[in-house]
Amino acid sequence: MGDTIEGLIPNVVKDVVNKIAGEDCGCSKRKQWLNKRFPYFKPFSDKNKKLWKEVLAPALRSGQLKGNMQEQVIDLYQETFGKRHKKTNCGSCVEARMIELEKAYEGSCED
Repeated sequence: MGDTIEGLIPNVVKDVVNKIAGEDCGCSKRKQWLNKRFPYFKPFSDKNKKLWKEVLAPALRSGQLKGNMQEQVIDLYQETFGKRHKKTNCGSCVEARMIELEKAYEGSCED
């Protein structure tokens, strides 16, 4: 939600606030707080956290998505965001979904 609110505020307003409150008006902290408290995803279960940490995150870092991993990405994406994608040969499409999942994983983990 923090990203959405930030996108709604015109740059002119941001510039005025920065001039009044200084460079650190606290917007980035509020944005992080809102994103954590009101995410646009279903937080990962412990099982999904383990899948991400042990299988999918290493595949993302290495650029090697093998075998049935794309099916696991599709299933996890559907469970997390409520939207089902089809298998694809488009590497950048799969990578983009995995980056979204990475953000959801990070948002699901406690500080």
